[in-house]
Amino acid sequence: MKAWGSAYVVVAALSGYESLFAMADSVNGATGRWWPPVTLAAAILLFIDGLKLLLPRLPSVWLTAFAGAVPLAICSLFGEWPIRVWVFSAALMLIEGVLLKARSTTKREGIAALAGLLVLNIALADSTLRVARYYWQGWWDATSRWTLFQIIVFVLPVLIPWSILLLLLAHSARVVFGGLRQTADAGK
Repeated sequence: MKAWGSAYVVVAALSGYESLFAMADSVNGATGRWWPPVTLAAAILLFIDGLKLLLPRLPSVWLTAFAGAVPLAICSLFGEWPIRVWVFSAALMLIEGVLLKARSTTKREGIAALAGLLVLNIALADSTLRVARYYWQGWWDATSRWTLFQIIVFVLPVLIPWSILLLLLAHSARVVFGGLRQTADAGK
């Protein structure tokens, strides 16, 4: 199951990068833009769940500390640690601790991955609908009709992240609700 852990880590790294890129649109973040920090948190949780699959003997305390250290490490690159980063870091540590406790209590793997992927899918749906609305607002205007080729060129790049996220979401839901063991020794 290391392949799923690797997929979680790669998708989380790419999602985290996109979230950071969206947050860097302005110095203080655009007003009303709450998706980038939420998706960054989801990406961090997904990354940690991927690490747990790749390194199953890693202690939960380290994973929780890693969840809190990532936002602080990101802000260290800019030389400041504002109070909102400390709050974000503490909230992320709390969420990771709760998810790890739920994982050990229920004996279900992938709870954090399922939560993170649900958030990432909802954020992608929001972005996709917003972009589609912007592009197709003038659909019935005779001067702005898209050709079939333009529609295909628009839709294909959108389908790639959708297909990857939905595949990972379906797998993590199967693991959580189907009871599929997803540890390193599951293949033995």
